[in-house]
Amino acid sequence: MAPLLIVDSIQSDISALKTEAGKKYPKVREASERADRHLRDVADGIESATDALIASALRESDEMLAPCLAAIETRQSRLLQCGAAYLARLASHDAVRPAGLPAVGRALRQGGEGGDEQVQLRVLQAIMGVMQAPSLSGEGGTALLMLETLLVLYSSRN
Repeated sequence: MAPLLIVDSIQSDISALKTEAGKKYPKVREASERADRHLRDVADGIESATDALIASALRESDEMLAPCLAAIETRQSRLLQCGAAYLARLASHDAVRPAGLPAVGRALRQGGEGGDEQVQLRVLQAIMGVMQAPSLSGEGGTALLMLETLLVLYSSRN
């Protein structure tokens, strides 16, 4: 079977999170390892897997959002950037669980407030990815939370 784009791209972001977390942030590292195992289990467990089937299966688990939340909670610039990039990647593949987004939105908001320009750029990219995810198109609360975060980021720049 040919490698799947979704598996490779998400694994690269998970690896970046694990590497950046190192030994200093064990919560991020452990959450990333669990997400990596879950991703491999899902990819191996679906016969005739396609990117869409894998994304659908990933959407059903909170394991995939845990590394993002843990990275953003550290408030460490590089981990925050990696966590936001990881969220944007999940959203671009439509692999984000809608029920987990309020927590992610709050974390992005807190992470983006007072962050440097690189962090704010990653947060903006993550928000744009979430707003474009097809499975989240009917989630008015999520859209409102993301717009609120954009306004907070905008006001922090002035």
